[in-house]
Amino acid sequence: MSGGAGGGFRPGRGVPGDAEPTRRPSLAAIIGIALAVFAFLLPSWWALPVAAIAIVLGVVGRRQFRADPITGPGWLSLTAIILGAFVLLGQIAILATALVSAPV
Repeated sequence: MSGGAGGGFRPGRGVPGDAEPTRRPSLAAIIGIALAVFAFLLPSWWALPVAAIAIVLGVVGRRQFRADPITGPGWLSLTAIILGAFVLLGQIAILATALVSAPV
């Protein structure tokens, strides 16, 4: 049972105190996700800069992840980028249709 590929206790398997460092999620990516979700609740004009900031923080988190993969899972930064872009493009579309269809 010493050389099997089973789930026995071996060093480097993520147990605290092992030689393998623990993963810490990127704070920028987490704040970007929070801002993107918060932008859903804001009026159209105010949601634009908040969503843009969420995208920027997602990009910063993605760069941190690429430079040092220990900073956490990459899906966090991708989620911030995608949610921020969705809110930004959606609010731009809403504002554009409202401005075009407004009576003069």
